[in-house]
Amino acid sequence: MKRFWIVIAVLALFLGGLFGFVRSVVRGLDEQHVTVDGGVLVWKVEGALPEELDDSFWGQVRRGTETTFTDTLFGLLRAAEDDRITGLVLDVREANFDWAKLSELRQAVAAFREHDKPVVAYLEGGFTKEYALATAADRIVLAP
Repeated sequence: MKRFWIVIAVLALFLGGLFGFVRSVVRGLDEQHVTVDGGVLVWKVEGALPEELDDSFWGQVRRGTETTFTDTLFGLLRAAEDDRITGLVLDVREANFDWAKLSELRQAVAAFREHDKPVVAYLEGGFTKEYALATAADRIVLAP
């Protein structure tokens, strides 16, 4: 009888791990933080923006479409200079990064304004960091 419960426990752990793995892969496929819609760059601000990614096997499996802070920052700066990009929409959901990163991202958003490209920030709600990032935009739109 003891062996039966050990087998059940091992199967439960295996199936739970398999479910978690499939869930993380599917969630990674659904996440898309940057899109271009008719020349307007739409950036969904969400997450922590780590300095570097976990390069281990499990880190690569769990990664999904996560990008680093440096990739995001230089991507915004390149987009500001790209003639095909006509504006920027910040869909600010969760600014879960420190104030130094926030300051650098605000400067990258300001680069859009320096190139005479409109910047609009959309907020459904937020705290100090979300509002601080949104104030770099020309216009802030709040959900009713």
